[in-house]
Amino acid sequence: MRYSGWRDRVRVPNCGWSGQQHPTSSRAGGFIFAEDPLCPAWGALPLWSAAADPAVLQATTTRPTGNTALSAELLRHHDWRIARGTNDHLVLDVGSFALRIDIAGGNVLAAPRDLSFHLGPARGWRDRLPRIRSILSAAEAGRAILPPPPEPGLWRAIMALRTLDALAAGASLQTIARDLLEIDDWPGPGESAKSRARRLVSRAGRLRDGGSLAVLAGRL
Repeated sequence: MRYSGWRDRVRVPNCGWSGQQHPTSSRAGGFIFAEDPLCPAWGALPLWSAAADPAVLQATTTRPTGNTALSAELLRHHDWRIARGTNDHLVLDVGSFALRIDIAGGNVLAAPRDLSFHLGPARGWRDRLPRIRSILSAAEAGRAILPPPPEPGLWRAIMALRTLDALAAGASLQTIARDLLEIDDWPGPGESAKSRARRLVSRAGRLRDGGSLAVLAGRL
C-alpha cells in the first residue's frame, strides 16, 4: 500500500475560486481573502498588499506594445484570483508558492495590459527581483512561471512532517523509503536506502520533540 496522502499534503489545495474577482475591505488589515468562506483556513490563500509584505510586486498597467499583453499571458498560464480595490490585487498559483502583484492604473480583466514593475524600497529587492525575472523569462518563452526550488530547511521540515504522518499510520522503514524517498531497491547497496529512511525518522523525532523551535533554530 502506498500512502499517497503524504504527498497530497505538500501542496496547499486550490479551493476552487480560480479566475474569480472579489471586493476588498478597508478593515482587512493589509490583506484580503479571495477564497470561498467555506474553504478550510489552512488552505485559504490571502492576498497581501505591498504595504504589508515587501515581497509583493508593485506594477502599473500600460498599453501593450507587442502582439501579446503580459497580463493576458499571466492569466492564461496560471490559476489566479484577483481583488478589486484602489489597485487590483492579483495572486497567481505558481505551484510551490503564490506570486502576488499589486497593479495600479487599470483593470487587467477589462482589457489586456502590459505591466511595468517597480522595485520599491531596497529592503525588498532580494525578494522581488527573482520574482520579476521569473515573470519576464516565462513571458519570453511563452510558458508558465517556474517555481523556485524550495529552501533546504523548509524542505527538511516538510519531509519530517510527512514522516511523522507515515509513522503515525504504522509505516515501516521500507515503506517510508519507497513512498517518501521513492526508493524501491531495499535495503539498497550497503543498506543505503535503510540509512536514508532512518535519517528521516530521526529528523521527524527532532521535529516532534522540538516543535516549531526546532524548525526556526535550524535543528532539522
